[in-house]
Amino acid sequence: MTSDEPGWYYPARYNEFNKDPNALAAFHGYLQARGLTPASLGKTSWSEVQLIGRQQYHDLPSRRLFYWSNRFTPWASARFFGEVARAYEEVIRPQVPVLVNFNNFMGLAYQPGPIGNNDQGQDPNAAMGQHDWLEFGRERGTTAIATEDWFGDDMAPQWSFYASRLRAAAELGQVGMGSLVIPRVSGQRPGGMAQKLLAQVGHGAKTIQFFTYGPEYNFPGNCYSENLPVFAPLARGMQMVAKAEDLLYPGRMKPSPVAILTPQSSPLWDLEEFPHPPRIIDATNPYLDAGRMGYMVEMHGLFLALQHSAVPVQFVDEQKLTEPDFQATKVLYVTAPDLPQESTEAVLRWVQAGGTLVTVAGAMEFDRYHQPLPTALQAAGVTPAAALRLPAFQYADAKPIGQLMLDNTALTVFGEREKLTVASAAEASARTLYRFEDGTPALTERTVGQGKILRFACYPGLSYRHSATGSTGGLASGFAAGWRQLITQPVQPVAAALPVKVSKPLIEAPALYSVGGVAVTLLNWSGTAQQVDVTVAADRTVRRVQSAQRGVLRFQQIGGQLTVSLPLGDVDVLQVYY
Repeated sequence: MTSDEPGWYYPARYNEFNKDPNALAAFHGYLQARGLTPASLGKTSWSEVQLIGRQQYHDLPSRRLFYWSNRFTPWASARFFGEVARAYEEVIRPQVPVLVNFNNFMGLAYQPGPIGNNDQGQDPNAAMGQHDWLEFGRERGTTAIATEDWFGDDMAPQWSFYASRLRAAAELGQVGMGSLVIPRVSGQRPGGMAQKLLAQVGHGAKTIQFFTYGPEYNFPGNCYSENLPVFAPLARGMQMVAKAEDLLYPGRMKPSPVAILTPQSSPLWDLEEFPHPPRIIDATNPYLDAGRMGYMVEMHGLFLALQHSAVPVQFVDEQKLTEPDFQATKVLYVTAPDLPQESTEAVLRWVQAGGTLVTVAGAMEFDRYHQPLPTALQAAGVTPAAALRLPAFQYADAKPIGQLMLDNTALTVFGEREKLTVASAAEASARTLYRFEDGTPALTERTVGQGKILRFACYPGLSYRHSATGSTGGLASGFAAGWRQLITQPVQPVAAALPVKVSKPLIEAPALYSVGGVAVTLLNWSGTAQQVDVTVAADRTVRRVQSAQRGVLRFQQIGGQLTVSLPLGDVDVLQVYY
């Protein structure tokens, strides 16, 4: 491991870089490579161009300078980390696992205000910087990108969210992914530790570190040597990995046709109206629906509904939207308020060619500099009365604010909602699919070329998360099936392309493919045992199917589809051998 929980504070880094001629030269080269000039940054020469903070911009040129100042720092750091990783590889071997462990669990590169132990926290430009996970992967910052949990078994499903984003980052750099699992905080549920472990391995993690045995007296507050209830679940999880390792280790996930955009530009403009902003904290905050902006909470909520429907997700960054291989994506969910103009234009061309774009309240209304960019709204055929940017400082801040009428079911809406005006002109007409209880549009759809754009006038993912008011088997329960149906409905036309289908909801099924077969990790997030039918897309004729828990299983294969039925407890690994 080369770094544990990397991060830095502003304005200290601004001051340090601005005094260093080499750092400034690197910054100027970075800006030039992106087509920027001193004039575009409000300066007359490069000698005047320095890094600036959140209270030092006042017009569009200085907004540009602020934006790129705070994109440069994590980029430059990622490139340095990459040099370190390459040095290890030269001495040991290519792709030797070199862990870098992140604790900014949403992957935010910028958090405004006096975060953590910033000794200049009262400075108006105070903020915290960390690595954007996907950018770190693009720059090949290391060979094993990792994060950690520090949460109990009730939050075990969260590992799939982490692992999906780590995998996206790792794939961009063609490197591996891993994790630090914390057994100290586990052991509350018989299957919790095994679920945590398999949620990572099932999504493609190859380097797992259990942090740390201890003994406790040697490192108080961090060890699991005295946490006796965790040993049996940990052993059980490792036994399942061992039984299926011949397929799990070489296996790789296939690219999913369903993607969620990771916001990258938006965090730079969060709470800009506050000279000393309230705490929006990503570092060390394992709670994905508190201490964050609503659009980030929404990203996790959308993932959760897809996770509960066995739909694998490919996380993408803003740059990916402009790249040729993005055309393989069929459905894209966007929560970010701010998006580079070239990314927005690329997405709309993709829609024209047949893609389905799903946006939520406040999404895709500004460019990377937080300047109004109406292109996406015009394409969707809607006009919001006001731009929404919900802060969710506490979980309870997202309050019930009405209902969405889904046929004969009233779904409770949480957070905020837009008041949409729907275009009626023939050339820009949008359909209202569902309405709120007061008759105003809740979900609209407009055909654009061969594709379509859907606009939720609320936060459906956040509302789905908040609909769970109970607990079953130590896991959140009571999720509204109606919200899950609305969120996943755009995926139905491409469902045939998904690798696995499961007959019951709240069961996740990531699949790893290799020359030997398929390993399907079945993660039961319902909190109660289920009898399930599982259909797996098989590339070749299958000769044997077995389960890590149940042994050899009977199966039926028709063409490229294999079906098997089995009882499922907390977790199992289905091994499909060619």
